[in-house]
Amino acid sequence: MAISFRRTRRGRRGVDPVYVFSWMCLSVWMIFAIFPVFWGYLNSFKPPEQIFDLPPKLIFTPTLHNYAVIFGLEVGAEAEGVTQTQQATGAVSQLPRYFLNSLIISTGTMVLSLLLGCLAAYSLARFNFREKRYMLLSVLFVRMVPAVVLVIPIYTLWRALGLLDTHQGLILAYLSFNLPFVIWMMRGFFVDIPVEIEEAALIDGCLRLSALVRVILPLAA
Repeated sequence: MAISFRRTRRGRRGVDPVYVFSWMCLSVWMIFAIFPVFWGYLNSFKPPEQIFDLPPKLIFTPTLHNYAVIFGLEVGAEAEGVTQTQQATGAVSQLPRYFLNSLIISTGTMVLSLLLGCLAAYSLARFNFREKRYMLLSVLFVRMVPAVVLVIPIYTLWRALGLLDTHQGLILAYLSFNLPFVIWMMRGFFVDIPVEIEEAALIDGCLRLSALVRVILPLAA
């Protein structure tokens, strides 16, 4: 009887009502957050005339017509679901070009931010010089400046340099906002890495740059 009583008590303790209730709340919140995305994705496969049906149809014949229109494979007066403004301006057919522009700008900004940010953060973490404190404060100050304040100066400067409506102009604009954040974050990672590990790599024949690439960056990642 004692053994069975202990097993019963352990079995009852294994089910925590608070734990079950928290998971139920998280499940409801997850469904509430994901359902709009799922519904929009589901509507993308519906014919245009069925998207706004009331009540909505859960069973329908899927079609790729909407994707063909978006990517410019079916643009014209006969294309359903395309407004006259989009037909006149060619906005729908230019969507692949817009995707390519976003890819070029985001990739260029990421590569330059990581490359320049890592070098600057490594210098601020490992080298000691008189202006080091002021440079750290300047990085924080640039990060705290609101982006709206810099819109007009950047626009005026870019217009004088001929960088308006160019990939290079947008990459440099995004770089000016992202680079201070990358420097500050990467410096924290580099400071946490013991200097002795880097000194051991230097004794083994590594240069500063090779020690950064082969030792410091893998440890920071």
